[in-house]
Formats: sequence, structure tokens, C-alpha cells
Amino acid sequence: MVAALLSADLLVAGCSAALQVNPAALDDVRGIGKVLGEVTTEGIWSNTKEVINKLAIDTGSANSREAINKAGDLLRKRKWVAVSQSTSEFMQMKSTVWDGVYLTIFPFDSSEIELYPEKAQEAIKKASAGSEALLAVSVGQEK
Repeated sequence: MVAALLSADLLVAGCSAALQVNPAALDDVRGIGKVLGEVTTEGIWSNTKEVINKLAIDTGSANSREAINKAGDLLRKRKWVAVSQSTSEFMQMKSTVWDGVYLTIFPFDSSEIELYPEKAQEAIKKASAGSEALLAVSVGQEK
């Protein structure tokens, strides 16, 4: 166990500075609806520590297709552009304001609810009861 922890520390210590999303870019994303929960996860990619912000957002839409399209429209007004899209399954976008900031929008997966703090879990459960319109948005920073 101690060896595994030391190995993990050495891996992180050998990485360059963490890639984190500009807080103003996150504010753009938060502005597309009611944020019910937000968490950050960290991972190592190509020897670089990357921080991903995951948000559970209610856009007030009737279904996931409408929610994804509404979120995309609101982000386009904030100078984000679509990189790829599957009509009702997901949308990937990048910012034209903050270099290297990207996001993926997709229907919220209830199996990920445990990632969020308890208070957020309650709000997410309430909002998603009988609805397929709740979104999960993952925001990251490329090199």
C-alpha cells in the first residue's frame, strides 16, 4: 500500500503544472442553466496533470435533445463553437475566447451521482425525477 502511494506521488511529482480551466470560462458554462452540482476530478494525461470540472446543469428543457441544443445555443452566444455533435447524445465545443478550453455536454448519467456532494445529490435527484433533460457538462483545458 505504501509503495503504491509513493509511486502515485512520484507520478504526480514528475508531471508538469496542472492544466486548469480559467474561472471565467467556467462562469460561461455555469450561465447556461441552474447548476445543481459541481465537482472536479484530476487525472494524468501525457505526463500532465489535468483538472476536469464536471457540472450537473438544469436548462429547464423538456428532454435531453432540447437541453443539449439549448446549452449549445447559449454557449455559441458566449463565443464557443461546436467541434462535434450527435443530435441527442452529446455535443463537444471549444472556446474561442479562452485558448484550449473545451467541453462536452451530454445527458446526465445517474450512475455518476456519487461523484457529487450529498447536498448536490439531493438537488440532482429532485431535478432528474421523471425527467431526461438534466445535463452533465465536463470542462477541461488542453495544452
